[in-house]
Amino acid sequence: MRPLLIFIGNVRQHNFLVNLVILFLETLIRLVGGDTESEGRLEVYKFGKWGTVCDDSVTDKLAAVVCRSLGFPWNTSEVYGNAVYGEGSGPIWLDDVICEGSEISIDECQHQEWGTSNCYHRKDVSINCSPKDTVVQLIGGANKYEGWVEVYKFGKWKKLSTYGINRKFASVVCRSLGLPWYTSEAYRRHAVYEPADYVGLTNVHCVGNETNIDKCSHRGWRLYSSYSISPSPYAYVNCLPGYDTVRLVGGSTKYEGRLEVYYNETWGTVCEGRLNANISTVVCRTLGVPWTTSEVYGGAVYGQGSGPIWLDEVDCVGNETKIQDCIHRGWGSHNCDHSKDVSISCLSPNETVRLIGGTTQFEGRLEVYRHGQWGTVCDDKINEKVSAVVCRTLGLPWTTSEVYGGALYGQGSGLIWLDDVKCEGTEARIQDCHHDTWGVHNCDHTEDASINCSPSRGGISFHIFFLIHNAL
Repeated sequence: MRPLLIFIGNVRQHNFLVNLVILFLETLIRLVGGDTESEGRLEVYKFGKWGTVCDDSVTDKLAAVVCRSLGFPWNTSEVYGNAVYGEGSGPIWLDDVICEGSEISIDECQHQEWGTSNCYHRKDVSINCSPKDTVVQLIGGANKYEGWVEVYKFGKWKKLSTYGINRKFASVVCRSLGLPWYTSEAYRRHAVYEPADYVGLTNVHCVGNETNIDKCSHRGWRLYSSYSISPSPYAYVNCLPGYDTVRLVGGSTKYEGRLEVYYNETWGTVCEGRLNANISTVVCRTLGVPWTTSEVYGGAVYGQGSGPIWLDEVDCVGNETKIQDCIHRGWGSHNCDHSKDVSISCLSPNETVRLIGGTTQFEGRLEVYRHGQWGTVCDDKINEKVSAVVCRTLGLPWTTSEVYGGALYGQGSGLIWLDDVKCEGTEARIQDCHHDTWGVHNCDHTEDASINCSPSRGGISFHIFFLIHNAL
Protein backbone atom coordinates (compact mmCIF):
# COMPACT_ATOMS: atom_id res chain seq x y z
CA MET A 1 0.00 0.00 0.00
CA ARG A 2 2.84 2.36 0.57
CA PRO A 3 3.73 2.75 -3.14
CA LEU A 4 0.08 3.66 -3.83
CA LEU A 5 0.21 6.36 -1.20
CA ILE A 6 3.38 7.69 -2.74
CA PHE A 7 1.73 7.58 -6.16
CA ILE A 8 -1.31 9.50 -4.88
CA GLY A 9 0.94 12.01 -3.21
CA ASN A 10 2.87 12.43 -6.40
CA VAL A 11 -0.35 13.10 -8.33
CA ARG A 12 -1.26 15.85 -5.94
CA GLN A 13 2.21 17.32 -6.12
CA HIS A 14 2.14 16.99 -9.87
CA ASN A 15 -1.16 18.88 -10.18
CA PHE A 16 0.10 21.57 -7.84
CA LEU A 17 3.29 21.97 -9.86
CA VAL A 18 1.33 22.06 -13.11
CA ASN A 19 -0.87 24.81 -11.73
CA LEU A 20 2.19 26.74 -10.65
CA VAL A 21 3.69 26.44 -14.13
CA ILE A 22 0.42 27.51 -15.78
CA LEU A 23 0.17 30.51 -13.46
CA PHE A 24 3.82 31.30 -14.11
CA LEU A 25 3.38 31.21 -17.87
CA GLU A 26 -0.12 32.73 -18.05
CA THR A 27 -0.50 36.34 -19.20
CA LEU A 28 -2.76 38.58 -17.08
CA ILE A 29 -3.50 42.27 -17.57
CA ARG A 30 -4.76 45.11 -15.42
CA LEU A 31 -5.19 48.91 -15.46
CA VAL A 32 -3.55 50.81 -12.62
CA GLY A 33 -3.65 54.40 -11.35
CA GLY A 34 -6.85 55.64 -12.97
CA ASP A 35 -9.87 57.29 -11.37
CA THR A 36 -12.01 54.29 -12.39
CA GLU A 37 -11.39 50.59 -12.95
CA SER A 38 -11.68 51.03 -16.72
CA GLU A 39 -8.69 53.37 -17.09
CA GLY A 40 -5.07 53.50 -16.04
CA ARG A 41 -1.55 52.35 -16.77
CA LEU A 42 -1.51 49.03 -18.64
CA GLU A 43 0.31 46.30 -16.73
CA VAL A 44 0.95 42.72 -17.81
CA TYR A 45 1.62 39.73 -15.55
CA LYS A 46 4.23 37.34 -16.95
CA PHE A 47 6.72 34.88 -15.43
CA GLY A 48 5.42 35.68 -11.97
CA LYS A 49 5.87 39.46 -12.20
CA TRP A 50 3.79 42.49 -13.12
CA GLY A 51 5.38 44.79 -15.72
CA THR A 52 4.48 47.55 -18.15
CA VAL A 53 4.18 48.02 -21.92
CA CYS A 54 6.20 50.52 -23.99
CA ASP A 55 4.28 53.02 -26.13
CA ASP A 56 6.28 52.42 -29.33
CA SER A 57 3.96 51.67 -32.30
CA VAL A 58 0.80 51.36 -30.17
CA THR A 59 -2.60 52.37 -31.54
CA ASP A 60 -6.19 52.36 -30.31
CA LYS A 61 -6.50 48.79 -31.61
CA LEU A 62 -4.42 47.73 -28.61
CA ALA A 63 -6.94 49.49 -26.35
CA ALA A 64 -9.79 47.61 -28.03
CA VAL A 65 -8.09 44.25 -27.37
CA VAL A 66 -7.27 45.07 -23.75
CA CYS A 67 -10.66 46.54 -22.85
CA ARG A 68 -12.57 43.69 -24.50
CA SER A 69 -10.48 41.08 -22.67
CA LEU A 70 -11.19 42.85 -19.38
CA GLY A 71 -14.93 42.93 -20.06
CA PHE A 72 -15.08 46.73 -20.43
CA PRO A 73 -16.55 48.82 -23.27
CA TRP A 74 -14.04 48.93 -26.09
CA ASN A 75 -15.52 50.52 -29.21
CA THR A 76 -14.45 54.06 -28.19
CA SER A 77 -11.43 53.07 -26.08
CA GLU A 78 -8.21 55.07 -26.33
CA VAL A 79 -4.51 54.31 -25.83
CA TYR A 80 -1.99 56.87 -24.57
CA GLY A 81 1.77 56.95 -24.29
CA ASN A 82 4.18 58.84 -22.05
CA ALA A 83 2.98 57.35 -18.76
CA VAL A 84 -0.01 59.66 -18.47
CA TYR A 85 -1.28 57.70 -15.45
CA GLY A 86 2.13 57.63 -13.82
CA GLU A 87 5.28 55.60 -14.37
CA GLY A 88 5.33 51.95 -13.43
CA SER A 89 8.19 49.93 -11.95
CA GLY A 90 9.77 46.56 -12.56
CA PRO A 91 10.16 44.97 -15.98
CA ILE A 92 8.93 46.46 -19.25
CA TRP A 93 7.47 43.29 -20.68
CA LEU A 94 6.35 44.38 -24.15
CA ASP A 95 7.48 46.78 -26.87
CA ASP A 96 6.35 47.51 -30.45
CA VAL A 97 2.93 45.98 -29.84
CA ILE A 98 0.87 45.95 -33.05
CA CYS A 99 -2.71 44.67 -32.84
CA GLU A 100 -5.27 44.12 -35.58
CA GLY A 101 -8.03 44.76 -33.06
CA SER A 102 -9.70 41.37 -33.33
CA GLU A 103 -7.30 39.48 -31.04
CA ILE A 104 -8.66 37.72 -27.94
CA SER A 105 -5.73 38.78 -25.75
CA ILE A 106 -2.62 40.94 -25.95
CA ASP A 107 -0.52 37.77 -26.38
CA GLU A 108 -1.89 37.37 -29.88
CA CYS A 109 -0.77 40.83 -30.99
CA GLN A 110 2.56 41.18 -32.74
CA HIS A 111 5.34 42.33 -30.39
CA GLN A 112 9.02 42.02 -29.52
CA GLU A 113 10.22 39.13 -27.39
CA TRP A 114 8.99 39.26 -23.83
CA GLY A 115 11.21 41.57 -21.80
CA THR A 116 12.96 43.03 -24.86
CA SER A 117 12.58 46.81 -25.22
CA ASN A 118 14.49 50.04 -25.71
CA CYS A 119 12.22 52.04 -23.40
CA TYR A 120 12.07 53.68 -20.01
CA HIS A 121 9.05 53.81 -17.76
CA ARG A 122 8.31 57.37 -18.84
CA LYS A 123 6.96 55.74 -22.04
CA ASP A 124 4.58 53.36 -20.27
CA VAL A 125 1.30 52.75 -22.09
CA SER A 126 -2.04 53.73 -20.53
CA ILE A 127 -5.59 52.92 -21.63
CA ASN A 128 -9.05 54.36 -21.08
CA CYS A 129 -11.89 52.01 -22.00
CA SER A 130 -14.67 54.59 -21.47
CA PRO A 131 -13.27 58.03 -22.32
CA LYS A 132 -15.62 60.96 -21.74
CA ASP A 133 -15.76 64.08 -23.88
CA THR A 134 -12.73 66.20 -23.14
CA VAL A 135 -13.61 69.28 -21.08
CA VAL A 136 -11.89 72.50 -22.12
CA GLN A 137 -11.41 75.94 -20.60
CA LEU A 138 -9.73 79.20 -21.58
CA ILE A 139 -7.30 80.72 -19.08
CA GLY A 140 -4.93 83.67 -18.93
CA GLY A 141 -6.75 85.86 -21.46
CA ALA A 142 -7.79 89.49 -21.18
CA ASN A 143 -11.44 88.46 -20.86
CA LYS A 144 -13.65 85.37 -20.69
CA TYR A 145 -13.71 85.06 -24.46
CA GLU A 146 -10.01 84.29 -24.94
CA GLY A 147 -7.08 82.44 -23.42
CA TRP A 148 -4.80 79.44 -23.60
CA VAL A 149 -6.73 76.24 -24.15
CA GLU A 150 -6.59 73.86 -21.21
CA VAL A 151 -8.06 70.37 -21.34
CA TYR A 152 -9.03 68.12 -18.48
CA LYS A 153 -7.25 64.93 -19.36
CA PHE A 154 -5.78 62.10 -17.30
CA GLY A 155 -7.30 63.53 -14.13
CA LYS A 156 -5.69 66.99 -14.40
CA TRP A 157 -5.98 70.32 -16.22
CA LYS A 158 -3.21 70.66 -18.80
CA LYS A 159 -2.31 73.21 -21.44
CA LEU A 160 -2.81 71.97 -24.98
CA SER A 161 -0.13 71.99 -27.65
CA THR A 162 -1.06 70.96 -31.16
CA TYR A 163 -0.25 71.71 -34.77
CA GLY A 164 -2.80 72.41 -37.46
CA ILE A 165 -5.14 74.60 -35.41
CA ASN A 166 -7.15 77.18 -37.31
CA ARG A 167 -10.48 79.00 -37.15
CA LYS A 168 -12.39 75.73 -37.46
CA PHE A 169 -10.61 74.43 -34.36
CA ALA A 170 -11.41 77.72 -32.59
CA SER A 171 -15.09 77.52 -33.53
CA VAL A 172 -15.33 74.01 -32.03
CA VAL A 173 -13.68 75.14 -28.77
CA CYS A 174 -15.82 78.28 -28.45
CA ARG A 175 -19.07 76.54 -29.29
CA SER A 176 -18.35 73.75 -26.79
CA LEU A 177 -17.94 76.47 -24.13
CA GLY A 178 -21.21 78.16 -25.09
CA LEU A 179 -19.36 81.26 -26.32
CA PRO A 180 -19.73 83.17 -29.59
CA TRP A 181 -17.78 81.39 -32.30
CA TYR A 182 -18.60 82.91 -35.68
CA THR A 183 -15.47 85.09 -35.83
CA SER A 184 -13.28 83.04 -33.47
CA GLU A 185 -9.56 82.67 -34.12
CA ALA A 186 -6.85 80.23 -32.99
CA TYR A 187 -3.14 80.90 -32.52
CA ARG A 188 -0.08 79.11 -31.20
CA ARG A 189 1.58 81.13 -28.42
CA HIS A 190 4.12 80.54 -25.70
CA ALA A 191 2.76 80.97 -22.20
CA VAL A 192 4.11 83.53 -19.75
CA TYR A 193 5.31 80.56 -17.71
CA GLU A 194 5.99 77.09 -18.97
CA PRO A 195 4.00 74.37 -17.17
CA ALA A 196 5.73 71.28 -15.83
CA ASP A 197 3.90 69.14 -18.37
CA TYR A 198 1.29 69.60 -21.06
CA VAL A 199 -1.00 67.62 -23.34
CA GLY A 200 -0.39 67.15 -27.03
CA LEU A 201 -3.05 66.39 -29.63
CA THR A 202 -1.41 65.04 -32.75
CA ASN A 203 -2.45 66.06 -36.28
CA VAL A 204 -5.76 67.59 -35.27
CA HIS A 205 -8.14 68.51 -38.09
CA CYS A 206 -11.59 69.97 -37.41
CA VAL A 207 -14.35 70.42 -39.96
CA GLY A 208 -15.85 73.12 -37.74
CA ASN A 209 -19.22 71.61 -36.88
CA GLU A 210 -17.97 69.19 -34.21
CA THR A 211 -19.45 69.52 -30.73
CA ASN A 212 -16.15 68.78 -28.99
CA ILE A 213 -12.48 68.68 -29.99
CA ASP A 214 -12.54 64.91 -29.38
CA LYS A 215 -14.79 64.66 -32.43
CA CYS A 216 -12.16 66.31 -34.65
CA SER A 217 -9.85 64.02 -36.59
CA HIS A 218 -6.57 63.42 -34.73
CA ARG A 219 -3.98 60.78 -34.02
CA GLY A 220 -4.31 60.68 -30.26
CA TRP A 221 -3.51 62.38 -26.98
CA ARG A 222 -0.06 62.43 -25.42
CA LEU A 223 1.38 63.84 -22.22
CA TYR A 224 4.68 65.70 -22.48
CA SER A 225 7.11 67.03 -19.89
CA SER A 226 8.58 70.46 -20.57
CA TYR A 227 11.62 69.39 -18.56
CA SER A 228 12.47 66.60 -20.97
CA ILE A 229 11.18 68.20 -24.19
CA SER A 230 11.52 71.80 -25.32
CA PRO A 231 7.91 73.04 -25.01
CA SER A 232 6.01 73.94 -28.16
CA PRO A 233 3.72 76.96 -28.38
CA TYR A 234 0.35 76.24 -26.82
CA ALA A 235 -3.08 76.57 -28.39
CA TYR A 236 -4.63 80.00 -27.78
CA VAL A 237 -8.20 80.79 -28.80
CA ASN A 238 -10.07 84.08 -29.03
CA CYS A 239 -13.80 83.63 -29.43
CA LEU A 240 -14.43 87.35 -29.91
CA PRO A 241 -11.47 89.09 -31.58
CA GLY A 242 -11.82 92.83 -31.14
CA TYR A 243 -14.21 92.48 -28.20
CA ASP A 244 -12.12 94.84 -26.04
CA THR A 245 -11.71 97.41 -28.82
CA VAL A 246 -15.35 98.30 -29.48
CA ARG A 247 -18.27 99.27 -27.27
CA LEU A 248 -21.80 100.73 -27.37
CA VAL A 249 -22.40 103.68 -25.03
CA GLY A 250 -25.51 105.54 -23.89
CA GLY A 251 -28.19 102.95 -24.63
CA SER A 252 -30.62 101.54 -22.11
CA THR A 253 -29.33 98.01 -22.85
CA LYS A 254 -25.92 96.58 -23.75
CA TYR A 255 -27.23 95.89 -27.25
CA GLU A 256 -27.47 99.54 -28.33
CA GLY A 257 -25.72 102.86 -28.10
CA ARG A 258 -23.12 105.20 -29.56
CA LEU A 259 -20.34 103.29 -31.29
CA GLU A 260 -16.89 103.80 -29.80
CA VAL A 261 -13.59 102.17 -30.74
CA TYR A 262 -10.38 101.85 -28.75
CA TYR A 263 -7.16 102.99 -30.39
CA ASN A 264 -3.85 104.29 -29.08
CA GLU A 265 -5.07 103.71 -25.49
CA THR A 266 -8.04 106.08 -26.01
CA TRP A 267 -11.73 105.58 -26.75
CA GLY A 268 -13.15 107.59 -29.64
CA THR A 269 -16.18 107.71 -31.93
CA VAL A 270 -16.93 106.86 -35.55
CA CYS A 271 -18.24 109.37 -38.11
CA GLU A 272 -21.32 108.57 -40.18
CA GLY A 273 -19.61 109.01 -43.60
CA ARG A 274 -20.61 106.22 -46.05
CA LEU A 275 -22.86 104.71 -43.42
CA ASN A 276 -24.32 101.27 -44.23
CA ALA A 277 -25.87 98.35 -42.36
CA ASN A 278 -22.78 96.16 -42.80
CA ILE A 279 -21.06 98.19 -40.09
CA SER A 280 -23.66 97.14 -37.50
CA THR A 281 -23.36 93.51 -38.62
CA VAL A 282 -19.62 93.52 -37.97
CA VAL A 283 -19.83 95.41 -34.66
CA CYS A 284 -22.66 93.32 -33.17
CA ARG A 285 -21.00 90.08 -34.15
CA THR A 286 -17.73 91.30 -32.62
CA LEU A 287 -19.59 91.93 -29.35
CA GLY A 288 -21.17 88.48 -29.43
CA VAL A 289 -24.72 89.83 -29.53
CA PRO A 290 -27.51 89.42 -32.14
CA TRP A 291 -26.54 90.88 -35.50
CA THR A 292 -28.82 89.57 -38.25
CA THR A 293 -31.34 92.40 -37.80
CA SER A 294 -28.93 95.02 -36.45
CA GLU A 295 -29.24 98.65 -37.47
CA VAL A 296 -26.85 101.61 -37.78
CA TYR A 297 -27.73 105.28 -37.37
CA GLY A 298 -25.99 108.59 -37.86
CA GLY A 299 -26.70 111.90 -36.20
CA ALA A 300 -25.55 110.95 -32.70
CA VAL A 301 -29.01 109.57 -31.82
CA TYR A 302 -27.62 108.14 -28.54
CA GLY A 303 -25.88 111.38 -27.67
CA GLN A 304 -22.68 113.00 -28.82
CA GLY A 305 -19.37 111.57 -27.74
CA SER A 306 -16.22 113.41 -26.78
CA GLY A 307 -12.55 113.06 -27.50
CA PRO A 308 -11.14 111.83 -30.81
CA ILE A 309 -13.17 110.78 -33.82
CA TRP A 310 -11.14 107.76 -34.79
CA LEU A 311 -12.80 106.53 -37.96
CA ASP A 312 -14.63 108.04 -40.94
CA GLU A 313 -15.98 106.70 -44.24
CA VAL A 314 -16.03 103.17 -42.87
CA ASP A 315 -16.93 100.70 -45.63
CA CYS A 316 -17.56 97.12 -44.43
CA VAL A 317 -18.39 94.11 -46.57
CA GLY A 318 -20.03 92.44 -43.57
CA ASN A 319 -17.79 89.41 -43.08
CA GLU A 320 -14.97 91.23 -41.30
CA THR A 321 -13.91 90.02 -37.86
CA LYS A 322 -13.88 93.54 -36.44
CA ILE A 323 -14.57 97.09 -37.62
CA GLN A 324 -10.85 97.84 -37.76
CA ASP A 325 -10.63 95.39 -40.69
CA CYS A 326 -13.13 97.42 -42.75
CA ILE A 327 -11.92 100.03 -45.25
CA HIS A 328 -11.69 103.52 -43.72
CA ARG A 329 -9.85 106.83 -44.18
CA GLY A 330 -7.23 106.06 -41.59
CA TRP A 331 -7.08 106.44 -37.85
CA GLY A 332 -7.97 109.99 -36.78
CA SER A 333 -8.59 111.21 -40.34
CA HIS A 334 -12.09 112.72 -40.74
CA ASN A 335 -14.11 115.83 -41.66
CA CYS A 336 -16.78 115.43 -38.95
CA ASP A 337 -17.84 116.69 -35.57
CA HIS A 338 -19.55 114.71 -32.85
CA SER A 339 -23.03 115.61 -34.14
CA LYS A 340 -22.38 112.92 -36.78
CA ASP A 341 -21.38 110.15 -34.36
CA VAL A 342 -22.50 106.69 -35.41
CA SER A 343 -24.83 104.62 -33.20
CA ILE A 344 -25.82 100.98 -33.46
CA SER A 345 -28.65 98.72 -32.30
CA CYS A 346 -28.08 94.98 -32.04
CA LEU A 347 -31.53 94.33 -30.58
CA SER A 348 -33.39 91.29 -31.88
CA PRO A 349 -36.81 91.92 -33.47
CA ASN A 350 -38.85 90.74 -30.47
CA GLU A 351 -37.06 93.30 -28.31
CA THR A 352 -38.15 96.24 -30.49
CA VAL A 353 -41.91 95.71 -30.42
CA ARG A 354 -44.43 95.22 -27.61
CA LEU A 355 -48.16 95.19 -26.81
CA ILE A 356 -49.25 97.40 -23.89
CA GLY A 357 -52.50 97.77 -21.92
CA GLY A 358 -54.22 94.50 -22.77
CA THR A 359 -55.68 91.98 -20.35
CA THR A 360 -53.42 89.23 -21.75
CA GLN A 361 -49.95 89.08 -23.31
CA PHE A 362 -51.60 88.53 -26.71
CA GLU A 363 -53.15 91.99 -27.02
CA GLY A 364 -52.56 95.67 -26.46
CA ARG A 365 -51.43 98.98 -27.89
CA LEU A 366 -48.68 98.50 -30.46
CA GLU A 367 -45.38 100.16 -29.53
CA VAL A 368 -42.01 100.06 -31.27
CA TYR A 369 -38.53 100.80 -29.92
CA ARG A 370 -36.01 103.02 -31.68
CA HIS A 371 -33.05 105.13 -30.58
CA GLY A 372 -33.63 104.21 -26.96
CA GLN A 373 -37.28 105.29 -26.90
CA TRP A 374 -40.62 103.52 -27.15
CA GLY A 375 -43.27 105.10 -29.38
CA THR A 376 -46.60 104.25 -30.98
CA VAL A 377 -47.82 103.50 -34.50
CA CYS A 378 -50.52 105.54 -36.27
CA ASP A 379 -53.52 103.62 -37.64
CA ASP A 380 -53.48 105.24 -41.10
CA LYS A 381 -53.65 102.61 -43.90
CA ILE A 382 -53.11 99.84 -41.38
CA ASN A 383 -54.43 96.31 -42.02
CA GLU A 384 -54.27 92.84 -40.49
CA LYS A 385 -51.05 91.99 -42.33
CA VAL A 386 -49.41 94.31 -39.81
CA SER A 387 -50.77 92.23 -36.93
CA ALA A 388 -49.54 89.02 -38.59
CA VAL A 389 -46.00 90.42 -38.77
CA VAL A 390 -46.05 91.77 -35.20
CA CYS A 391 -47.53 88.64 -33.61
CA ARG A 392 -45.12 86.34 -35.45
CA THR A 393 -42.19 88.53 -34.34
CA LEU A 394 -43.32 88.16 -30.72
CA GLY A 395 -43.65 84.39 -31.05
CA LEU A 396 -47.42 84.57 -30.57
CA PRO A 397 -50.28 83.10 -32.64
CA TRP A 398 -50.79 85.17 -35.78
CA THR A 399 -53.02 83.36 -38.29
CA THR A 400 -56.23 84.91 -36.86
CA SER A 401 -54.66 88.09 -35.44
CA GLU A 402 -56.48 91.41 -35.70
CA VAL A 403 -55.44 95.06 -35.80
CA TYR A 404 -57.46 98.03 -34.52
CA GLY A 405 -57.16 101.79 -34.73
CA GLY A 406 -58.55 104.52 -32.52
CA ALA A 407 -56.32 103.82 -29.49
CA LEU A 408 -58.59 100.95 -28.48
CA TYR A 409 -56.27 99.92 -25.63
CA GLY A 410 -55.66 103.47 -24.49
CA GLN A 411 -53.60 106.33 -25.85
CA GLY A 412 -49.85 106.18 -25.67
CA SER A 413 -47.53 109.07 -24.91
CA GLY A 414 -44.33 110.43 -26.31
CA LEU A 415 -43.28 109.72 -29.87
CA ILE A 416 -45.38 108.40 -32.71
CA TRP A 417 -42.70 106.47 -34.57
CA LEU A 418 -44.52 105.10 -37.61
CA ASP A 419 -47.31 106.13 -39.95
CA ASP A 420 -48.81 104.74 -43.17
CA VAL A 421 -47.47 101.26 -42.41
CA LYS A 422 -48.10 98.78 -45.21
CA CYS A 423 -46.99 95.16 -44.76
CA GLU A 424 -47.08 92.24 -47.18
CA GLY A 425 -47.44 89.88 -44.22
CA THR A 426 -44.20 87.98 -44.79
CA GLU A 427 -41.81 90.49 -43.21
CA ALA A 428 -39.66 89.43 -40.24
CA ARG A 429 -40.49 92.60 -38.33
CA ILE A 430 -42.62 95.71 -38.66
CA GLN A 431 -39.54 97.82 -39.41
CA ASP A 432 -39.22 95.93 -42.71
CA CYS A 433 -42.71 96.97 -43.84
CA HIS A 434 -43.18 100.02 -46.06
CA HIS A 435 -43.78 103.14 -43.96
CA ASP A 436 -43.15 106.86 -43.81
CA THR A 437 -39.85 108.13 -42.43
CA TRP A 438 -39.36 107.35 -38.76
CA GLY A 439 -41.02 110.00 -36.60
CA VAL A 440 -42.85 111.62 -39.57
CA HIS A 441 -46.67 111.48 -39.30
CA ASN A 442 -49.90 113.50 -39.35
CA CYS A 443 -51.49 111.80 -36.34
CA ASP A 444 -52.05 112.20 -32.63
CA HIS A 445 -52.33 109.49 -30.01
CA THR A 446 -56.10 109.09 -30.54
CA GLU A 447 -55.09 107.14 -33.67
CA ASP A 448 -52.70 104.74 -31.97
CA ALA A 449 -52.82 101.22 -33.47
CA SER A 450 -53.57 98.17 -31.30
CA ILE A 451 -53.30 94.43 -31.96
CA ASN A 452 -54.83 91.18 -30.70
CA CYS A 453 -52.83 88.08 -31.67
CA SER A 454 -55.42 85.60 -30.43
CA PRO A 455 -58.95 87.06 -30.43
CA SER A 456 -60.42 83.68 -29.42
CA ARG A 457 -58.68 83.98 -26.04
CA GLY A 458 -60.83 86.97 -25.16
CA GLY A 459 -60.36 90.68 -25.55
CA ILE A 460 -62.06 92.93 -28.08
CA SER A 461 -63.28 91.56 -31.40
CA PHE A 462 -62.35 93.60 -34.43
CA HIS A 463 -65.91 93.43 -35.72
CA ILE A 464 -67.40 94.78 -32.49
CA PHE A 465 -64.77 97.49 -32.50
CA PHE A 466 -65.62 98.35 -36.12
CA LEU A 467 -69.32 98.81 -35.27
CA ILE A 468 -68.54 100.95 -32.21
CA HIS A 469 -65.92 103.02 -34.05
CA ASN A 470 -68.25 103.82 -36.96
CA ALA A 471 -71.15 104.65 -34.65
CA LEU A 472 -69.15 107.38 -32.92
